[in-house]
Amino acid sequence: MNIEEMKKYIKQNGITYEQVAESSGIALSTIRKIFAGISKYPRIDTVQAIERALGLSGDEISNFTYEERQLIKDFRTLDPKGQKVIKDAISALKK
Repeated sequence: MNIEEMKKYIKQNGITYEQVAESSGIALSTIRKIFAGISKYPRIDTVQAIERALGLSGDEISNFTYEERQLIKDFRTLDPKGQKVIKDAISALKK
């Protein structure tokens, strides 16, 4: 996925650059430079880290159903407490 496609995905899903930075382990300043077009040729491992943070790495995302993608989108809108509740519920259901 190229940077423009990721930018569109981020906007459509209401994801902040801060969330991308936190999830990817990439500095917020670097994230901003990449998406502003200042860093025209970001390292491949940096782009891959961003893709993983967005859940877009490899062919995995193409196998998600619409419902799975919607669950991810909804999960990302929750505050940390809400995300913990969901994670705990999933863990409980797996047992």
